[in-house]
Amino acid sequence: MRVSQEAIAYAELFILALMLIVAVDANYVFSFFTSTAALFSMLLAIFFFAYFFLYITKPEAIYKKGTKKIPSVMHVMFALALLSLAAEISSNLPAVPGIFGRELLFLIIVLEFLVLFIPVFFFIFMGAELVRSGRTSLKVAAPLFVVAFLFLVIYFPSHVLFHGYNTNDEEFLAFSSVNLTLHGVNPYTVDVAQQIFNNATTIGPSVTTYNKIVGVIDYPALFFLVFFPFYFLSPPTVSNLGSVDLLWQATVFLFVLIVVIAFSLDRRDLLKPRLALLVFLVISSIDIVSITTFLMLALFILAYMKLESKYGWLLLGMCAALQEELWVPVLLLILYSLNNMGFRKGLKNAVGAFAVFLAINSYFLATAPSAFIQAVILPIRQLYLPNGAAPVGFVMLQSYPLQLSTYYTLFDIAIVAAVVVLLYFNRKMLVPLLSILPFMVWDHALPEYYVFFVFILFFLAVAPKHKDSEGWFRKTLGNSAKPVFYAILLIVFMLSLYLIYESHLAYVRNFSISSSNESLVLEPASNASIYRADLRYGTLSNYTIYLYAIAYGDKKLTVPGLYNQTLINASPPSCGAYECLLNRNKIVLPSNESEYELKARIPWTNATPVNYVVALFYNGEYYFISPSVYNASACKTFPDLRC
Repeated sequence: MRVSQEAIAYAELFILALMLIVAVDANYVFSFFTSTAALFSMLLAIFFFAYFFLYITKPEAIYKKGTKKIPSVMHVMFALALLSLAAEISSNLPAVPGIFGRELLFLIIVLEFLVLFIPVFFFIFMGAELVRSGRTSLKVAAPLFVVAFLFLVIYFPSHVLFHGYNTNDEEFLAFSSVNLTLHGVNPYTVDVAQQIFNNATTIGPSVTTYNKIVGVIDYPALFFLVFFPFYFLSPPTVSNLGSVDLLWQATVFLFVLIVVIAFSLDRRDLLKPRLALLVFLVISSIDIVSITTFLMLALFILAYMKLESKYGWLLLGMCAALQEELWVPVLLLILYSLNNMGFRKGLKNAVGAFAVFLAINSYFLATAPSAFIQAVILPIRQLYLPNGAAPVGFVMLQSYPLQLSTYYTLFDIAIVAAVVVLLYFNRKMLVPLLSILPFMVWDHALPEYYVFFVFILFFLAVAPKHKDSEGWFRKTLGNSAKPVFYAILLIVFMLSLYLIYESHLAYVRNFSISSSNESLVLEPASNASIYRADLRYGTLSNYTIYLYAIAYGDKKLTVPGLYNQTLINASPPSCGAYECLLNRNKIVLPSNESEYELKARIPWTNATPVNYVVALFYNGEYYFISPSVYNASACKTFPDLRC
């Protein structure tokens, strides 16, 4: 049997996307890269982008039947990405004991969800096929949708297979915002950071480099307004939030998402759905920040598919009012409509979307405009503690560190580059691909950003194709379009290099910290490992830095130093406010000296020896990652550790 070129390309895309998500997710879970692993992860992302870009901009090489074949450069990109992933895993082995055990567990969870989703997909897709074929009415097909919904009820709210979610701060803030709104209080005016800190063991707070917790809802109002119906399902407690309310929210939003997919796909794929689409829906169901992600996916699919309709602006506005993550693709879709459908249609989408956003947020804007702007607009540039999920950003953190605010400026510049690329190539399918691009340069990004847009890409690969025209940008510039396009990209690139260079100089000038002579000694008698290092700091006299650590014992990861843990001998003031207790490990670097001897006690969790530590130091704009250190006995404990 001869395999079509489209099938080969789709299979390679599927493998590439899985590789990217696994690589990014693994490094996020382990909270850091080795320097080599960071580089290979960045290369993997670049090859992923290159392959997808060719797949979208050169469809005639894949979709047309006949003698045309996939360009060989795409196969080269695929092979290089495979090598990058293999090299990343290999370079991570010395640093991450038990990496394969964690991935095996992830695979088991994916398989469990697949068993659930197969019948759900079957009943919803069959119902959609009956309705869309015109052979029956929605009323006749309704029992199939009811059965699919019951499958989700059995899995989630019944507690038969799934017992609850670990509540994160996003869900807690939505929960608190509903409660405050019901009591007539604008939630954007109330900080609940103390409550989040008090529940830090069950809620994952978002910590900033100013030793603060994000305690005000930092999303537009629709994010918590859609939680209103689920708030009343149980008494309002943090425990019930994870074990009752979120389970019903997941059931409803996931059902809505699959129904939207079924009525948006090409009909031929309803009875023969592609495995990749199912697999990525499963991964997006497991690897999410909040349950609202399901609704975000559904709304974005509708906004994309119905952009040309007279109500496209309504869906764009709802997307913008739901979560800031959707602002980039909403912007790109509006610009696509301007470029492809004419100024009038594009302006209608832009004005209409903005009006919908204002209408949904009107009460909160009217009662406290400055609080709303402070909570929703400004946090986009909030200095969160970095992590290793954004490959480009993390390579710079380790090898060429910058002031943290620079990463957000690079985020803005990446959006400009995405806009120019979209206008020039005028491919609607580029929107989700270009929407990932800005997140690549952040110092703080989440795997869920990648999962979200990769799932959209796979949905679009199966969905009905839209015919793209030449576009206003190229029509207006004519023969000058190409040189103008490359000139803008060159300016953007050179500006990025200049900002990176200047920011690095400022980092070195204002935060010239480094460490040496690191060691880790196990003290079983006290259930702790003693970390020691010499900090060199040059011009940082009387400067305060905070310390925390990434520690490994057996296959378990801990983050000692946050949430009222004392690792060093200093005795910072204790008080009731979380600011005094969040990170008590404040080091005031002595004046008239250039070196500070650090000694930190890393406690063992459940008597599991800590064999591996990476120390991290931060304050405001500045963040430093020390070289990793492991105890010699770890070589005996972990045979795969290269010593």
